[in-house]
Amino acid sequence: MVDADPDWTKIVGRVTKQAAPRSYTRVAIVAHSLGAVVSRRAILDGIECGATWPERSRLILFAPAHMGTRLLKDQSMLSGGLGGIVSTILVAWKLSRPAADDLKYGSPFLKKLWADTKRYLDEGWAEPLRAKQVLFGEHEIVVDVGRFCDDPIQQVWPNHTHVSICKVEEAATFVRDNLV
Repeated sequence: MVDADPDWTKIVGRVTKQAAPRSYTRVAIVAHSLGAVVSRRAILDGIECGATWPERSRLILFAPAHMGTRLLKDQSMLSGGLGGIVSTILVAWKLSRPAADDLKYGSPFLKKLWADTKRYLDEGWAEPLRAKQVLFGEHEIVVDVGRFCDDPIQQVWPNHTHVSICKVEEAATFVRDNLV
């Protein structure tokens, strides 16, 4: 049973429209971009808190942002003219999304995510922390494509972008086929 405390039972009831909590043998976490980073951090936090659900979790990741975002990497090159306008838009975007700083390449957040993941992998938490699959689109321009810790080498889907990689019928089929 997923840690069935009263608050969890209420949440499950609202989401599933069923009064009783369900019993799960496995939890598939399918995440995209920043959601992949948040999902892995949630698993790590669950392990650190002694929760039982992380051991049943499995990750399938679409264009994960574990290696940072390209959107903020070369901001210093954007000066004057059109580059100045783009830079101003990026600054406005960052102000409305404070998590963007956490996705800068080499940020303290991403370094800690890497270190914590490695530590728990070394302690035997490979099943929940090592992604089952990692996918990127051929035309990925939002996040840095790279292998995170012990994740499998990523698959690259032709003719897909950061957004389209997880919004096509093939994605649903891929997730279903990889839940075993």
